[in-house]
Amino acid sequence: MKPETQLERIIAILERDGALSRNQCLSMFPAITRLGARICDLERRGWRFVASFEGEDYVYRVAARAKAVQLALV
Repeated sequence: MKPETQLERIIAILERDGALSRNQCLSMFPAITRLGARICDLERRGWRFVASFEGEDYVYRVAARAKAVQLALV
């Protein structure tokens, strides 16, 4: 079984919960230190998000899922 990529891990949480905060991501996946950059990567692949600053954390909520998730580098 091949290891999951950072995007695959983030997508799994977003599909399960519909939202992901920066600090939640850091606690779950210490190697993913730039959630905002990975969100941009997902937006280039067709995902849409609404971001908000809540308390002391950024929260990204899914506005629209990609029709076909393509994780290949472009």
